[in-house]
Amino acid sequence: MANQSSKHRKFLATSLTAAMVASAVAPTAGFAAEAKSFKDVPADHWAKASIDYLVGKGAIDGRPGGTFDLKSDITRGEAAKILSITLGLKIDDEAKASFKDAADHWASKYIAALQTQKEGVINGYDKDTFKPNAKITRQEMAKMVVTAYGLKLNENADVSFTDNNGWGAEFVNILASLGVVEGVAAGKFSPNEL
Repeated sequence: MANQSSKHRKFLATSLTAAMVASAVAPTAGFAAEAKSFKDVPADHWAKASIDYLVGKGAIDGRPGGTFDLKSDITRGEAAKILSITLGLKIDDEAKASFKDAADHWASKYIAALQTQKEGVINGYDKDTFKPNAKITRQEMAKMVVTAYGLKLNENADVSFTDNNGWGAEFVNILASLGVVEGVAAGKFSPNEL
């Protein structure tokens, strides 16, 4: 389970960073220099630059006690915060998400920003339910990143995941074709995993 979570963190950091580069919003050197360091992220960790970038943008804060918690899963509310900030959306502290289960959630203002400023990036399970505390799946994150940054399929890329046949297949294929994500094993993406 920890291995799956670690892969999920990698998916998030890599996806967001690559998507920002693809949309010409590349990180600047200043962010990494100003970012606080987490005692559980080694200086030579493969995702340190991505983590520093997201911290510098104010998109992630880490956990209480000064840790980043590399092995924890990301919630749908956390993903909404990360995307709304990295997209540079206007965040209204008084805004409320239209989903009943997210209206009083700490991430409500970020969900609302995506709903009003980037239509289609996030969807609920129905008109009242967003599940902001639910762990985000790999295909849900793929859909959010592709839609948020308007990414298109690289038709010259060879993408072949035998288990990528659900509602999010198109989004996963786009990210994979751009080299943003890889599978968890040969020919396997695990779109419903965390």
